[in-house]
Amino acid sequence: FQGPTSGFLSQAGDPCNQYGVKVGPVVANCASEGLPPTFNATSSIRVFSEGGAAAGLEAETSENLTYGLVIQPELGDAGDLSVAIDYFDIEINNGVDQPGGLTLANACYSDPDFRGGGGVCRFVTRNPATNGLTVSNVYTNIATQLAEGVDYTIRYERELGPGSFRVTTEATRYITQAKKLFEEDELDQLNGTIENPKWGATMELAYYLGSNWQFRWGTDFVDGMDSYAFLEEDPATSIYDFATDDYMTHWMSVRYLTDKWQVTGGLRNIFDEEPETISQGFYFRNGNAPLYSGYDYFGRQAFEQLAIKFCGLRWCRGSASA
Repeated sequence: FQGPTSGFLSQAGDPCNQYGVKVGPVVANCASEGLPPTFNATSSIRVFSEGGAAAGLEAETSENLTYGLVIQPELGDAGDLSVAIDYFDIEINNGVDQPGGLTLANACYSDPDFRGGGGVCRFVTRNPATNGLTVSNVYTNIATQLAEGVDYTIRYERELGPGSFRVTTEATRYITQAKKLFEEDELDQLNGTIENPKWGATMELAYYLGSNWQFRWGTDFVDGMDSYAFLEEDPATSIYDFATDDYMTHWMSVRYLTDKWQVTGGLRNIFDEEPETISQGFYFRNGNAPLYSGYDYFGRQAFEQLAIKFCGLRWCRGSASA
């Protein structure tokens, strides 16, 4: 039920520009609207972004298959070990998405049925007086997404010196990551491409000294990614950079706590690792880095936090500042 907002795209994106030198259904579709083969749009493409209630938006559906295995061997005085392995296979259909103005326009004019009823062309209109395009970039049920992989969780804990030590590692290995926008499209195999790493992992080392002190060191890892093959570019000759190396950051914290208050301080991205960079032209970027949640865009940061618990006769409330 989002109200429509309007914007404009360059007229250079009109699929019918110079359609006489193109091949496929776009030629007949543009000609059917009375446009000459040498047509060049002179009006910007108007795009309305809006909710999908009027377009019959429905809920997404999914199929989810998981298997899990937990191993906890007896180690005696050597400590406690737990290993969890979970396989998952998820398929999302009727995914809710906005295709984008240019995607809708190109899909419409590449459709052999064109304006035969239904399809994406119901979102694309052309003004017969000005030949300007208007696209309704509505939320609709279009996307299909597949994700298959294995989650690993390994935890080891034991008494060490005057306190206790614990190491926890969590990792995900993707076997398949794929998606398609329209039902008639082929699946795009994305596993290992930018924004879709095959591996992701975190590890935390923690030491607990008595009931008051906690010391932690953590590491976050993102596998290297490569989109050359997906974008049909040869890395040996391409002028673009569409590959990233492995990326790893570290953090640490120290916490002192009592029954009524606790104070925590530490560092994020201790070694000030900069995110990997790629060329512009295909992926959204933050500066020169892929806009990906596994990267740190702020650099090394120090932080501290104080939390105090206020208790009355019948209630308790926590208050924190950072």
